[in-house]
Parts: sequence; C-alpha cells; structure tokens
Amino acid sequence: MTELQEFKQELIHNELSQATISRYMTDLNQFIDKTGITSKDDINKAKLLDYKDYLINNFKPASCTIKLIGINKFLDFIGLDNLKVKLPKKQKKNVLEDMLTVAEYERLLKYADKLGKEKMYYIIMTLANTGIRISELKFITVEALKKESTSIKNKGKIREIILPKKLIKELKEYCKKNHVSEGPVFISKAGNPIDITYIHRELKTISGQARIKKSKVHAHAFRHLFAIQYMKRNNNALSLADILGHSSLETTRIYTQQTKEQHQKSIDNLF
Repeated sequence: MTELQEFKQELIHNELSQATISRYMTDLNQFIDKTGITSKDDINKAKLLDYKDYLINNFKPASCTIKLIGINKFLDFIGLDNLKVKLPKKQKKNVLEDMLTVAEYERLLKYADKLGKEKMYYIIMTLANTGIRISELKFITVEALKKESTSIKNKGKIREIILPKKLIKELKEYCKKNHVSEGPVFISKAGNPIDITYIHRELKTISGQARIKKSKVHAHAFRHLFAIQYMKRNNNALSLADILGHSSLETTRIYTQQTKEQHQKSIDNLF
C-alpha cells in the first residue's frame, strides 16, 4: 500500500524514534496481512472490528491497545478517522466469563419480536446458528437456502458452511413473507445487502430493552455463542476452526477454556 509508505515518511518527519516507527510499521503490516486489504478502499468497519476482536483474544491488554493506537493513527492519516475503533478498557482474564449465554440470546430474540424488529430477529438467529461474522451475512442467500449451504469468501479464502435445517425453514418463511426471491436474504429498503451500522444500532436498542450488559452484545457475540455451544456438543476444535474460518487453532483455542465456575465444578468432583 502506497499509503503505508507515506505514513512512514510522516512519522519520520514528525521526528518519532526509530523504535516507535518500527513498531507502528510492524503492527500495520500485521493488520494488512491478517485482513487481506490491498488498498485504502478495502478498509471498512467490519474488518476493523473483526481485527480488534482477534487482538483482544490473542494478545495481552497492553499489546492490544498499542496495536490499535497505531491503526487509529494510520486511519487518521489516510482520512478514515470515522472508522477509528475504540480502545478496549481492559482485557478479561478469561473472555468466556463475559460472553452471551443461551438464556440471554433467547431474551434478545424475545425482545426483537416484542419490539416488532422482524429482520433483526432473524439476523440474530442466523448469526447464532451459523457462527458467521456480521460482515458475512450477505452470503446467506435464497440460493444458499435451496442448496442448504453457502460459500463464505473472506480474506482471500473460501469456506463452506452447512446451514441448519431448522434455520433454513425459518428463513424460507421469512423470505416468502417479505417477497425475497433471490440474492441476499437480508436486504435494506433499497434492495442492498444490510448495512453493518444498522445491525449494531439495532442490537444496542434490543439489548437495552432486554437489559443485557452492553459488553455482552457486540459484533462477535453470536459467533462466540455458536462456538461455545458447538464445543459443548462436539468438542472438536479442528472442525470448529474450519467452520469459523480460523487460520490458526490458537484463535479457536479460546473456546476450549473454562469459566471459573466451570473449572471449580470440575475440580470439586475429581474424587
């Protein structure tokens, strides 16, 4: 990316230390490699939130914050300051401790229905039952429902996702009711794939009404829930990594951890 070299020259011009410049460039190159972006136009909020989530799950709090500061500075420099991400307040000792529960997921569905937010009801259901990222909802199409699977294209890779039969039935009924006959199931009034900003805004409203902690309802909340439930039933991290599209098992390993409560129960019943 030419913008990266221009950013480096700006850092040199501002007389930052060589160590600081080197750290920024290393962190930015890691961001580019991980997200697969090749130009300024490839950068969007969904990719930034995905990467932020990856950092939180794989790096210590201080390292995570430093890396995000560098990315935000770069976004400022290339005129994308509106995409800057919030720095995490603190890293959980065990991220499973603050993840969405099945009961909370069901409460979100209940309140989405109660508030008359039909589209969000089915979006929440789809995310929780497939483990896909919010940015990958566009791959849930009428055609995918017919063949009972979908091909997810992300970061230059393709993975096949088998759709649960119950979800297929629900989404077919939704499509019939809303006259969606082809392409993405979830579309805007203008007929375009649903906007991620709209989803975040609606999730905030629904979670507020359902009285669920804001920290539990975020971009990857339902992806995490899917992963935890999958591990409980199948206990196969390798298979889960394929479904989630993780290139490394280290990223998937988080879902094999136990909460403090689970760990306490397991050691209390050893003998």
